[in-house]
Amino acid sequence: NPDPISEADPYLLPRPADSAPPVVTIGAPASAVAAPSAPATPAPSSARPSQSPAPTGMPLVNTTSGLCVGFAGRGTEGPLQLQPCTGAASQGWQRLPAGQGTYQFRNTGTGSCLDGTTAGGNVVDVTLSACRSDAGRGTQLWRPESVGRSGSFRLWFVPPVRNSDYSDHLLGPRNWPKTDPPHEGSTLVQLPNYYWSAHFLFTLG
Repeated sequence: NPDPISEADPYLLPRPADSAPPVVTIGAPASAVAAPSAPATPAPSSARPSQSPAPTGMPLVNTTSGLCVGFAGRGTEGPLQLQPCTGAASQGWQRLPAGQGTYQFRNTGTGSCLDGTTAGGNVVDVTLSACRSDAGRGTQLWRPESVGRSGSFRLWFVPPVRNSDYSDHLLGPRNWPKTDPPHEGSTLVQLPNYYWSAHFLFTLG
């Protein structure tokens, strides 16, 4: 399946302009001698070195509700919920390649990563936790699965989950049945792909 999320092309740096040719004065008297000029003293500058821009991310949007996945806690760790899309950094996401079509998803507002659990249960809250690169990274690995040509995808939790109706979980809103569809404030959970619900589809960007 094609990767649902396209990568941006690198920017090309402009070529420096050619230096201007020297200016030659024609017809000056032979006896004229220019007085030496004192070297100019550069004026002190109060400008500070420019800082690197903050990393930008793309919104993770629940397709049926049109709401964005955003941070709902304080600090850098805590729950996620569906929110009206505002372009806030806490609604921005970067995908970090982890090999074999899997990724960590880092929130640009907090710098922490989307984290699930293998502890068990059918419907389990996901959180933001410090991004890991050690053996414990497994619960932060997710695999996008493209759906049709709409750019939407399911986001599967990579590790199998114990004590659940199905060991394969994916990301979705807690409110997903037809009688209780996703809405503003719905918390994000990992759960089995019940009835292949369209409420479990997302887009990035």
